[in-house]
Amino acid sequence: MKLLYIILGGLGDRPIKEFDEETPLEKAKTPNMDKLAKEGETGLFYSLDEKMVLESDAAIFSLLGYDLKSYPGRGVIEAIGAGMPFKNGDLALRANFASCRNKKIISRQAGQNLTSKEAKILAKEINEKVKLKNYSFVFKSTIGYRGILLIKGKNTLSGFISNTDPAYQRMGMKSVALKNFKNEIQNVRSILNFEDEKAKKTAEIINEWSLKVQKVLGKSKLNKERIKNGKLAANCILLRDAGTNLSSSISSIQEITGLKWGAFASMPAEKGICKILGIKIIKHPFFKNLERTYAEWVGIILKEIKKFNALYIYIKQLDEAGHSGDFMKKKEIIELIDKYFFANLISKIDKKKYLVAITADHSTPCSLRVNLSDAAPLLIWGDKIKKDLVNKFSEKDCQNGKLGVIKDGELMRKIIRIAANN
Repeated sequence: MKLLYIILGGLGDRPIKEFDEETPLEKAKTPNMDKLAKEGETGLFYSLDEKMVLESDAAIFSLLGYDLKSYPGRGVIEAIGAGMPFKNGDLALRANFASCRNKKIISRQAGQNLTSKEAKILAKEINEKVKLKNYSFVFKSTIGYRGILLIKGKNTLSGFISNTDPAYQRMGMKSVALKNFKNEIQNVRSILNFEDEKAKKTAEIINEWSLKVQKVLGKSKLNKERIKNGKLAANCILLRDAGTNLSSSISSIQEITGLKWGAFASMPAEKGICKILGIKIIKHPFFKNLERTYAEWVGIILKEIKKFNALYIYIKQLDEAGHSGDFMKKKEIIELIDKYFFANLISKIDKKKYLVAITADHSTPCSLRVNLSDAAPLLIWGDKIKKDLVNKFSEKDCQNGKLGVIKDGELMRKIIRIAANN
């Protein structure tokens, strides 16, 4: 029995006026996912807690069956995923290039049009021109507006600090997305409920770094060119999710599930999680043409699954459409995934040899453009699955599914039990 665990990032949504009060998934034509729903069991999935809006990395930990007691923070995960020389005692933070006017944030993603090439140029300027007293750092741009700050801490710095990014609030080593927030760069402070010199000093260093970076980026020739071309300047950095340690107590996913795993992981956070949990990252192409991308992925899946018991496949494009508020694009991408990914996949796999589970890490409603804790639709399809009465894969229909509501690591445990009995 081979397991395909398919996560449609940010799939869930809320009713949209232009879609006659239906969601993009409800409005989309999805005959292939609907076929799987008709033949399988359906339900709803909450990643960890229906009241807590997790970031994607923490949600993925939850989806893979882990609790968050040993969760190291997104900064550490992304530093590892990007191949940076992180060592316990260093300080790592996730970063966004953003556009600001003094402390006021104009765009949290620098107009969503900063290229990776531009980001590398700006990162080079930061590394060359910004200096910290007593500490060295490396700032690395990763994909588009995203980046990572790594400060060589020598065990003198703390991860228990707040974010400069106002859209996320620290809760221990994780952050939760906020529905409402003041759109200004935040001063960093300790999040401990007692006086801690490490956290206090770390907050001062990060505030100093942020101000110096803003001055450097404000003078950048590249940003002057962007303004000249009618684009927003990428003139500040938003930081979040600081961390200093990776616990040695995190078990590999093979120990947890008894299965050998591979994964389609493309973002630094996903790659970091795979490296930490002992999941082999499988190379998979991206093309401007999503039809070609999804079709070619199926061929790679069918080839690579021979080497593994299970594959974790994360498809991110829906989440990006949700964050940009483009409900038409989200609907179109859902239809492309159905037509070029799922149609090809289910026509080529034997139901007696495969178990397929499909859900989302969280919802990203287009109307709000942020992650939300709304339940995501869930379906499980396989030979010995007893189908329920649901005929469409959607938020509304899956409420009536036989699986009911499943939370956090409970989903992985259920999938493994089903796989063992197939």
